[in-house]
Amino acid sequence: MSNPLNTVLIILLLAGCAALEPSADPTDRAAVAAETEFTFDAGMGQHKAVAPSVLDYNLFRTAEDCGGRVCNHHSSRYMLRAWSDELPFGQTGAQLHVSARFNLGWALLDSAWSGGRSLPVTVIDRDVVSCKGGLNCELVETLEVAMTRPQLETAAAQGFSVKLQGNRSSVTLDIPAPYFAGFLEALDGRAAP
Repeated sequence: MSNPLNTVLIILLLAGCAALEPSADPTDRAAVAAETEFTFDAGMGQHKAVAPSVLDYNLFRTAEDCGGRVCNHHSSRYMLRAWSDELPFGQTGAQLHVSARFNLGWALLDSAWSGGRSLPVTVIDRDVVSCKGGLNCELVETLEVAMTRPQLETAAAQGFSVKLQGNRSSVTLDIPAPYFAGFLEALDGRAAP
């Protein structure tokens, strides 16, 4: 005999997952290349490339995953972006743009580490998305990690693990190699008009 409460919880869980914004498959190189968008900003005189965004949802994280504490971080959305004054993009680097969601307080993310090395970070925004009665607030921190062309090429071959560190919490992303490979394929295939 099934418990009606469990049935209701499963329905709510599935409804919530269905409401999430679409996410690209970071393991599908060809899809990432095909879905990378290019625009030209006449005001800035720059070409812009944006890879499809990927949702990294940590729905089933346990306290053990979070060092014995209740998990604060519950999801991140990331994408690669690049700008260039002229085409082709050539040796242009890119920024890994990350929006991390928290529900137990600010992480105050302000640094990034990969392979024991610090990476340049720009904090973009910290936003309260929603609050219920002053408690249980959903908070989003957005930042960009600068990556050089050689770093992008290494990530396209090996994948990329980055730890975003803050004063109160951290986020680790493991991004598969095909995501970077697809983005570089799109950049390299973009010829001058």
